[in-house]
Amino acid sequence: MATLKKKILYIALLLLGIFIAGMIAVSFIVDLKAYRSAVESTASDFLGMEVRIKGDIGIDLIPRFSISLKDVHVKNEGTEVAEVGKIKIGVKIIPLLKREIKITELRLLNPNFLVEKIRDGRLNITVRGAVPGGFTIRRLTVSDGRGVYLDRKSERKIEMEGVDFDIRNFSYEQTGDENIFKKVSFSGTVRCKKMSGKNFRIDDVESGLTAQDGTFSLSPLSLRALGALGKGRVTIISSGQIPVFAVSLQASGLNAERLFASFSGRSVLRGSLDFSSELEMRGKNWYELKRTMDGGFAFSGRNLTLSVDLDKLIAAYEKSQNFNLVDMGAFFFVGPMGAVLTKGYDFAGIYKGARGESTVRRLVSRWRIENGIADAEDVALSTQGNRVAFRGKLDFTRSRYLNATVAVVDKRGCAKFSQQLRGPFGRPRIEKVNVFGSIVGPFVGLIERAKRIFIRDCKAFYSGSVAHP
Repeated sequence: MATLKKKILYIALLLLGIFIAGMIAVSFIVDLKAYRSAVESTASDFLGMEVRIKGDIGIDLIPRFSISLKDVHVKNEGTEVAEVGKIKIGVKIIPLLKREIKITELRLLNPNFLVEKIRDGRLNITVRGAVPGGFTIRRLTVSDGRGVYLDRKSERKIEMEGVDFDIRNFSYEQTGDENIFKKVSFSGTVRCKKMSGKNFRIDDVESGLTAQDGTFSLSPLSLRALGALGKGRVTIISSGQIPVFAVSLQASGLNAERLFASFSGRSVLRGSLDFSSELEMRGKNWYELKRTMDGGFAFSGRNLTLSVDLDKLIAAYEKSQNFNLVDMGAFFFVGPMGAVLTKGYDFAGIYKGARGESTVRRLVSRWRIENGIADAEDVALSTQGNRVAFRGKLDFTRSRYLNATVAVVDKRGCAKFSQQLRGPFGRPRIEKVNVFGSIVGPFVGLIERAKRIFIRDCKAFYSGSVAHP
């Protein structure tokens, strides 16, 4: 029995030696430099861009037979759009001896991509897909990649680091359809260590990734942002002339202080917020996406700390009637979008004469969106002594407030006093404060006071989920 095992071991070692010797022989027999122009030409024709191999071409035997290309560059109209440190191409050996390349695997190590949206709306990359009959690659991987997306018109910039793809059964079918996204299918996973822009940073993105018939899906999707773990899915339907985007995301424990500070530079709110959204939009640019946005989103939190004494401000107003209600409410009720929507508006007044803090017992900011216009369904907060609510609409397409109103409400939900704002997000027109029956200030006459004391009926301004303290 022992002798039989030794024979089997010797045979296995012999076969392994023959295989290694054969691989070494292939590396001498095959003139890899002769393939440089062929590889460059084939890749250039497929991408519709200029591909050049500036480094060495060699053969790797481990973990499996493959051709390696070093320092590969891709240019489009003279501008470099990609640089790859090393590409490993798994190929079939017998066709290679006949000067034919049959790819089984493709690995990109340390690639850098630059995708630019030029001012006329075109991208700096094109993919022709000019491969007769199509092809299939058993496995396609990207390791430790980096990417930059830059919109030259809006100057929006998104950077990605530590990008890893592991794609299985990547298939490209050459058809008469001009939509290249309908020609590919695959399944796999994607990871990104860091994704950042001007006002955001997302870490540890992980997701499944599939493509079929022009539909791309990121699911299940997980990520970390502002101290919270988010979960959801993203679907992109590119089978038609206009792409459709569907986004679902939920996150618990968002750091409110970091959230507001990232937009406004002020740490105005401390505590944890929960977030959820279901959005769908269609379009080829940011304007079209905003105009067609449908769905909704919501923020909520309990026992938050506001960096001003809101109850003191309200009490002072009841005595002097000399304060902007907009300063008290609008910034907080639109959630973390507040600083964006009110960019350019001076909220410094809220910090004058209001030192101290106040506890926000409950904060709810729930919105319904239709055709790019967000309607406040339930937007309010309560402190230890007051309840403040917000009603109105936000037109994201035109960046304007529509009949937006901030009000301090009583136990019945009736407005004690309110104030409207209209016009652009950055420079809204703020109306005069409207004072209602329950406020008795020093400037109100005796007869008017008596009328207000005996007024009992009112039309409720707020009837949402935030209870009166």
